[in-house]
Amino acid sequence: MLSNREAHLVGEIFEESEKALSWTAEKDEQSFLRDEPLVYATEKAIQNTVEACIQLEGKLDTGRFEALFPNYTLRAVKKIGNSLRHNYAGVTATEVYATIGDFVGPIHLRASELLDQHRALHGDR
Repeated sequence: MLSNREAHLVGEIFEESEKALSWTAEKDEQSFLRDEPLVYATEKAIQNTVEACIQLEGKLDTGRFEALFPNYTLRAVKKIGNSLRHNYAGVTATEVYATIGDFVGPIHLRASELLDQHRALHGDR
């Protein structure tokens, strides 16, 4: 069961990952790689997704993120965010594209499941 704060953050995870997925849905890897503004926007949406994951855990490292998203460790998610935020010259468009399939798609699906469960228990708030 999600608290209101958790539901809000899971909603952020869903919305930000939805942006990355919808922007890239019609793109194959080569057309994605050639579209620099799209790569930049997608990278930003992934960073926002990661930040919402980190905020979901909170400052006390309670294990809540991993309880809600058991296919990921918080450490692995932070690594994705750190790589995108601090490795400016080293992050390639190919890595951003790979992150969509490896991380964004699955985390979006899980966020959707959690929100559906929350709505079933609490109605559409």
